[in-house]
Amino acid sequence: FNADSLATAYTVNFFETFNLFQMVNEPTRVTATSSTLLDYLITTNKDLVSSLSVVHGISDHHIVRGTLALPCEKPYMINRTSRDFNNFNYEEFYSALRSIPWRNIHDIYNADDKVTFFVENITILLDLFAPIKTFRITKQCAPWLTDTIKNMMRLRDQALNRFKHSKNIIHYNYYKQIRNQVVSAIRRDKKAYYTSIFVKNSKLFWKNLKDLNISKKSHTELPPVFNDYNKINSYFITSVPKVSPNSNNAQTFYSNNIKDTVTSFFEFVAVDELHILKVIKSITTNAVGHDGISNRVIKLCMPFILPIITHLINYCLDKSVFPHDWKKALINPIPKVKSPKELKDLRPISILPFMSKILERIMDQQLRNHIQLNNVLPVNQSGFRKGYSCATALLNIVDDLVAATDAGKVTAVVLLDYSKAFDTIDRNVLLSICHYIGLSPKAVNLLHSYLTGRYQAVRVRDSVSGFIENKCGVPQGSIMGPLLFSLNISHFHNVLKHCNYHFYADDSQIYHSFYAANSLNAADLINEDLERITEISQQHSLKLNVDKSAVIFFGRKNDTDFAKHNITLKIDNNAIPVVDTVRNLGLILDSNLRFKKHVSQCLQKAYRNLRLIYQSRHMLNTRVRGILCNSLVLSQMDYCDVVYGPCIDLQDKTRIQRLQNACLRLIFGIRKFDRISHKLKDINWVNMLNRRYMHYSVLYFKILLLKTPPYLYHKITFRTDVHNLNLRFRGHITIPRLTTELGRCRFTYNIAKWWNDLPQYLKVPSLPAFRHKLRTSLLSGQN
Repeated sequence: FNADSLATAYTVNFFETFNLFQMVNEPTRVTATSSTLLDYLITTNKDLVSSLSVVHGISDHHIVRGTLALPCEKPYMINRTSRDFNNFNYEEFYSALRSIPWRNIHDIYNADDKVTFFVENITILLDLFAPIKTFRITKQCAPWLTDTIKNMMRLRDQALNRFKHSKNIIHYNYYKQIRNQVVSAIRRDKKAYYTSIFVKNSKLFWKNLKDLNISKKSHTELPPVFNDYNKINSYFITSVPKVSPNSNNAQTFYSNNIKDTVTSFFEFVAVDELHILKVIKSITTNAVGHDGISNRVIKLCMPFILPIITHLINYCLDKSVFPHDWKKALINPIPKVKSPKELKDLRPISILPFMSKILERIMDQQLRNHIQLNNVLPVNQSGFRKGYSCATALLNIVDDLVAATDAGKVTAVVLLDYSKAFDTIDRNVLLSICHYIGLSPKAVNLLHSYLTGRYQAVRVRDSVSGFIENKCGVPQGSIMGPLLFSLNISHFHNVLKHCNYHFYADDSQIYHSFYAANSLNAADLINEDLERITEISQQHSLKLNVDKSAVIFFGRKNDTDFAKHNITLKIDNNAIPVVDTVRNLGLILDSNLRFKKHVSQCLQKAYRNLRLIYQSRHMLNTRVRGILCNSLVLSQMDYCDVVYGPCIDLQDKTRIQRLQNACLRLIFGIRKFDRISHKLKDINWVNMLNRRYMHYSVLYFKILLLKTPPYLYHKITFRTDVHNLNLRFRGHITIPRLTTELGRCRFTYNIAKWWNDLPQYLKVPSLPAFRHKLRTSLLSGQN
């Protein structure tokens, strides 16, 4: 391709938008004066092309020859073992449940024995009323395939056979007539079926979308080659990287000190039945742990066992013990790739007993309250906190980057990657951190009981490996795991002397802004902070992965080019790779902050889903097509649009709007060049520009209303804070001064412009009222 050609740039942009790959990379027509690539081999999956060559010598126009590697996997039988509730007798079950001497649990003085008593009694009843059976998973007959349609299909086949024997054109026309009637009948009944289940059972509707190839089919079944489940389990344990023990200093410090922001010691306290009931309702998982007690079973028995569950949970909180059976996890190995061949292609998904999640949720709620009241977590830690999100974290980072660029500076951002961060944590250090943040010895003992003595086994279909002890890390698949990890790194920011930081769970990044002329000095400062981060990470048993970490420079092009050639950043004396684009918390950042690659990738996914909906358009009515387009197509552009929206250029804004236009044409069956803007009113949509405006308006309103997160709210300066006078513009936000056009991408600039221009009738004290009035205003404004 000639990169400077406008036509070539349009073609490349077209391929990117529709997720297409051009595989030929050498000229296909050669003359005495030119070599031109005229012939393409285009695919949506590069892995399908196993070999490709250009055949020379036939003429000046060469032949493109390619070989496709099409997978041909043999299907294998799938059996599932679960409880059979088809003939479940509720009245007899409740009668038997009522007759169990539940109060005997109060006479048991060991948490493990209490759990055994609870599980055994429920299991005995389930074995009587819902016995375990093995089901063969087969594809059910199409529910819309009625007897009438089957008879019509039989007549169609007979007509075809008659034509094959006679070769008579009359017989052929008769066959075509019946064939067309069959197609029409199938489409009509299929459309009626999906319309019916959408109205009656939306959950079933979304599940059945896989039959239409609209919803993505997950590849969760392991090929038969993975038949040694003990080997898989051992691999998951041994594949965790070993971190050199260097935690004595950290453990000693945390054990002998209390954080200065802590004002009171923390104890886990008992809860009442109402609280337990709310917690159970809030847990929506249907996964079944090794004890066979599922969410469905607990809710089925709830009227009779709620006091027993409350007693069991409070006993554990009072005695600082986490029952052993609740610390056993079943691991479902899920393929990372479509056709896994090695153990490294598998991802472990941990399933814990449902009852353990109840106790965990209560511990997590109480511990979070203590952490919030005592300001334990650093300000720029956004992971798993109410009012914080990936979008707010990225807004803060991008605002700092744009502000530095606007001031003529270069910013080096180092994105740090930890190898299996949740699995390598030293539990002793973590427990000493719990003491450091004000947990009482009794509370620390409960967390010690929670973390230690954990075992896991691999389950594939109905086979289970042996249990192996997991001696490090926080429990995978647990409720408290993310919070405990955040505590583990909560002290890291204190070692940084020169760089800013932002943490989101194990996604950590540090960045430093400087003038290009000071690049060498800036490199020394950043490397100094990197050494400190590396050291404190090792003290907390975290291993930095240099190869997966990255450095990206932001600023004016000449300055960033200069910095790239003069700055080398290192971790353990290994240079960190320098990149021009990087995925940061799911958003693809480019060095000029125009987000072109991110927009292109989102459009790829959106058009792919739109194509799938288009293939089944005849089976869906207008309303369902609209819901699918909004949920599966337009939603692809929603993630972090509050961050990239103000930064994209007119070309990308047009590309995004064309996506919505394509959705409207599909929904209403409008031809390519016919006008469609008036259809927005019919479907009650706002255009994509207003859609982005609505999203960031709601976020800005939350920030101003709740003053959360503080790292964004404290960037805002109200004019009353500057001039304490009764001026006309009192209550407005001060707009920062800009020196470049890029400065308009700043959060501080956009929230000030938005608030100052917001009509007074929209400045209401309630978020739901604001959202409703804003949408109404936008809809009426574009009609």
